[in-house]
Amino acid sequence: MQLNATGGQSYAWSPSAGLSDASIADPLAFPTASTTYTVTVTDSIGCAAVDSATATVNPLPFADAGPDQTICPLESTPLFECPAPQVPPTSGAPLPD
Repeated sequence: MQLNATGGQSYAWSPSAGLSDASIADPLAFPTASTTYTVTVTDSIGCAAVDSATATVNPLPFADAGPDQTICPLESTPLFECPAPQVPPTSGAPLPD
C-alpha cells in the first residue's frame, strides 16, 4: 500500500521496517502484520506536525483441497468445490418461521 503525507519539506515515517523509504512523503508499505505508521512532517521553517495511519493486515483465508493426490502424466483428476452456505438477504426484519 502507499502511504501519503503532504505539506512539508521533510518527512520521517516510523516504524521504517517494511517501507520503501522512510524519509519521503509517499513511501510504499509492505506490512506483514497490522501496523500503525506515524509520520512527522517538518516545513521549511522547522515547524513539525505528527499524524498516523493504520494498515490492517487480514489473515490469509484457509483453503483445503482435500487429501493429496498423485496424478500421473496424461491423467486427470476431478476437482470438487463445497458450495458456500446460502444466507438469505435480510432487511433487518425478523425472518418468518
